Amino acid sequence: MRYLAANAHDRLVKKALDVVSILPNAFYLAEPRRCSDLMSEVVRLRSSLANHSHAQCGAYYAPGIRSSSGDPEPLSGIIAAKVEETDNTRGIGKAPANVTISGFGTLEQSLSPTEVSTLVGNSTEQSVNPIVHWGQTNKIWCPSFVHGSR
Repeated sequence: MRYLAANAHDRLVKKALDVVSILPNAFYLAEPRRCSDLMSEVVRLRSSLANHSHAQCGAYYAPGIRSSSGDPEPLSGIIAAKVEETDNTRGIGKAPANVTISGFGTLEQSLSPTEVSTLVGNSTEQSVNPIVHWGQTNKIWCPSFVHGSR
């Protein structure tokens, strides 16, 4: 499988964050680039986006998803639908925390508790919002902005 080069991904994300920052009520939903090692990609992403002036204008979610046929699918559309649903049920600006997501085949990888902690990071790190599998459901866990605030 071919993956988008890390530097190309970073340029794309930074430009998107810059553009979104000037649009009223806009927010950028992103996924780490697909690669063979999600945890290494998260560490690389944190370094690349450290101190980006518009990081509060976006959020990352991982791991990616696969369709029922096994093909990689964009996660951003499902997350956008859950953000809208949360806006309608909990109020605008509320994070889609502990929200069940469905309508796709499987997660690209199951996350261990340690991997979930690595994705979430701490309040000073750029955060990636984990999608976790609990029992029979998948949930958005611990949503935050790229810059780490929750």
